[in-house]
Amino acid sequence: MATAPAAVPAPELTIWTDAAAVPTVAGILEALGPVIQPLAVAGPRTQPVTDLAQRLDRPREDDLRTLLVQYPAAFLLLGTAAGVSVDHLATAADQNTRVITLEPVADDLPGLAALTQPRPRKSAATATSGAASAYDHVVHVPAFTAAPGYLAAAEPHESLGPRRTISLQSVGQRGQGSLFARLFDAWRTVLTLAPMPLTIDAALTTGHAHLPESLRHATGSLTAHARLPEAGAILIDVADHAGSPHRHLHALGDHGELRITDAGYTLHHTAGQLLDRGNPYTRLPFPELVAHQWRGLLTAADSDGPQASHRASATAQAGHRHDAHALACCLACLLSARTAAPEDPRRLLEIHA
Repeated sequence: MATAPAAVPAPELTIWTDAAAVPTVAGILEALGPVIQPLAVAGPRTQPVTDLAQRLDRPREDDLRTLLVQYPAAFLLLGTAAGVSVDHLATAADQNTRVITLEPVADDLPGLAALTQPRPRKSAATATSGAASAYDHVVHVPAFTAAPGYLAAAEPHESLGPRRTISLQSVGQRGQGSLFARLFDAWRTVLTLAPMPLTIDAALTTGHAHLPESLRHATGSLTAHARLPEAGAILIDVADHAGSPHRHLHALGDHGELRITDAGYTLHHTAGQLLDRGNPYTRLPFPELVAHQWRGLLTAADSDGPQASHRASATAQAGHRHDAHALACCLACLLSARTAAPEDPRRLLEIHA
């Protein structure tokens, strides 16, 4: 009689969160279910973080370095970027911990450059096997480009044709990604369909008397209009206090019109006929979007062969440049909101090159 193969244990994760993100973190864990195993919880000494650790019946820490060193795990979930340093992310990379973050880990270009600096990559036997960066282990969630609707669309933008106009709206409730997180994700998304804009003109509506110095402290709603080379345009609308959370992308080219939501999409020819569609009207909860992307990572890890690290290295630099461009656009938005004038994101890149 054949012996049944032993069950593979679920990968472990540790959690670094503040009080505001606790409900979202709890929702993500519930959506993931038994495919992931919490190991420990850390964050500022606030009651909601302590309550989360008690509900999970896991150790409670208040120091991120202690969490990483004493509880090495396959994943680290960041509910907040507060208190997270380059050294912390480097430690995670050294122990091959994948960092799943709800917030951008860099809020300026020098900070991103520090994270993307190549570092010795070590195997389990601590032998150097190439160069990587701490940023290579970071995964921003929930990425619109990893949502079921975007993935199902399967490169329909090739049917759009030239002279594109793109609009993206991303709004959510408090605790479901900061304004900065939604803005960063929006620019990461639209820059897959369009080149860097020439200028960005943005306005930030906030309840505070003065506009923030840092994107980390931005809250409210932000609208940005960007001019593209060759007569194209981008419109971005993000908010962190909406009553009906959703993300919606609309792209119009000479040949086609594309609409994508988190759950589905439609593609029309400009003459009117429907070319393709998939589940366009369903909305997915924020924790489920994170869980969907995370499950994809787990599936990819199971199927990766010995060439996985080589493939990752081959695409890392392109990913670094893409995120640098997206962050420059975010910074140009904040600068434009402060100056009440259009700003050039490419100039920001040149300044910090």
